[in-house]
Amino acid sequence: MRRLRRVLLPIATVFLLYSCIQEEALNSECDIEWVYLDDPNIIGEPIIENNLITFQSKPGIDLNALAPEFRVTAGGRIFPESGSIQDFSTGMTYTVYSEDGNWHKDYEIRFNLSGPKTKYTFESYEIKDNKYAVFYEIMNNGERQDWASGNSAYAFSGVGTSPDVYPTYFTDDAKEGKSALKIVTRSTGEWGANLKKPIAAGNLYLGSFVTNTALVNPLRATRFGKPFYLKPQRLRGWYKYAPGANFTNKDNNILPGRVDEFDIYAVLFDTSNGSNYLTGENVLTSPDVVAIARLEDSNATDEYVEFNIPFHYLQEFDAQKQADYKYSLTVVFSSSKTGDVFEGAVGSTLIVDDVELICEE
Repeated sequence: MRRLRRVLLPIATVFLLYSCIQEEALNSECDIEWVYLDDPNIIGEPIIENNLITFQSKPGIDLNALAPEFRVTAGGRIFPESGSIQDFSTGMTYTVYSEDGNWHKDYEIRFNLSGPKTKYTFESYEIKDNKYAVFYEIMNNGERQDWASGNSAYAFSGVGTSPDVYPTYFTDDAKEGKSALKIVTRSTGEWGANLKKPIAAGNLYLGSFVTNTALVNPLRATRFGKPFYLKPQRLRGWYKYAPGANFTNKDNNILPGRVDEFDIYAVLFDTSNGSNYLTGENVLTSPDVVAIARLEDSNATDEYVEFNIPFHYLQEFDAQKQADYKYSLTVVFSSSKTGDVFEGAVGSTLIVDDVELICEE
């Protein structure tokens, strides 16, 4: 009898484990995790966002017959099939289906073929998913290039009940035209306070924001840079600024006497080492940084004030790297200079308009 029990127990254990494996839920995720396109005209890594993939390309690329390869979340399926030849000349959308078959997500594919944009008027924007504003530029050839912000991460807080109470929005208080950029440091409510992230500084920058990474490592979620093959000399534009009343730290404690400051800067960096972006961890300190233009005076003003900031070159500008598309650039605006470590004042408001990069001809 004892021997029989010894045999039956392992069998029962195996059966129990098998039953658990059989009952394990199928994956419900439907994301593109990685994409590759083997073409000599592609510049750097593609930018993968929530429903958009953007390839930076030289103008000579043939969009009529390309075969990008994709990796999707475990068990997922993509249509059209990964590696199949497709015509991208009139636009293309891929759909990822989850393993359990209950979910799907569409990804628009874009190719940025034009030269870099150097004038930013903040006249073009849309409301994404009926939640928050997304600014974009219309490039010289009519293509669209999106600005990035942390708006998508702010949605997790549950505080943003309408687009105008998100950190990054627009205003009709413009220097010229119909609108200007308005960024405001917002409270993230009880949700953010519990995570030691009590504020969300308003921001806008050239680059991309990885929403899925934001809760784990906000600095790495912020990816700065777009390919740029001109030599910038100055960054100029117009701003207004009003700091919020109470400056707080990540524990949401008020720091008496501390006054919030905004930030405006641009960074040119070398991408020949393999990465076409910098992050919040190294955007100002990376050894790949070639030049920086940063506004030093961040005083409050209720009237528009012009800024005109020279680029300070830390490395020699390389004409060959320029010809090989090995430089990228970001322009950054933030309503709280130390918002990246969740310090700042709720209500701090920066308005920016008519920004231009002056470049060497």
